[in-house]
Amino acid sequence: MTDAVGLVESFRTAQNRGDVAACVGMLAADAVFDIGTGRFEGPGRIATLLRLLARIHYTTAGEPAAPGEGRLLTALWTVQHDDLRRSRLGELQVHAEIEVREGAIVLVRTRPTAETLAKLRAASGTTDPAAYEDSGERRDP
Repeated sequence: MTDAVGLVESFRTAQNRGDVAACVGMLAADAVFDIGTGRFEGPGRIATLLRLLARIHYTTAGEPAAPGEGRLLTALWTVQHDDLRRSRLGELQVHAEIEVREGAIVLVRTRPTAETLAKLRAASGTTDPAAYEDSGERRDP
């Protein structure tokens, strides 16, 4: 499991510096990124997402992932990017679940924390409690 944590940390370091090629090199051929607002399957589509995130200076901070349920690693990450800074939201927190298999990342799933959902609702002016909620469906690769 230590190797898996190291791989995830290497991925985060590469992503934080905008190194899409390095990130893609750590992905399995059947990798899936499920970020709640979209699902990206395969290194090509994930690379497109990562290029977009690099353009808005998307970074994560927080403790390294830790063993979770089954084969998953879990983490609580603080997210920052240009759009959050411009909208004065600052930073948001997400729960992350990551699966590593045979030395490659096969799944990254992130979901906003309850505090983040409240912050997004307040910023948008909505009173709808379902706003920004995920359907709750788990779609494993």
